[in-house]
Amino acid sequence: MCGKCVRGVGTPGLADLYLAPVTAAGREPGKSGKAQSEPILPVDRAFVVQFGRPEVMGGDAVGRVEHVVSGRSSRFTDGDRLLAVLRGVLRDLDSESQED
Repeated sequence: MCGKCVRGVGTPGLADLYLAPVTAAGREPGKSGKAQSEPILPVDRAFVVQFGRPEVMGGDAVGRVEHVVSGRSSRFTDGDRLLAVLRGVLRDLDSESQED
């Protein structure tokens, strides 16, 4: 396993993930090209995910997720619910941006 890879956090069957660093210019280090006019990781699409301790919460993927900009938050009891919350907030953001 490479130095930039992490194993899925306590979730059996989760594939290794590669975490690519991103520069302030919005691209991976070593890649040429102009900086993006819009950031590839915009702050309005950022979330904080807090996982509870499995022995206390009763599962590996139990916790809370909060949208950084709006403060909208929700608790989740499994990975499917976490993904549903993330997708719902992102869908709402996309709908709002199309209305503007």
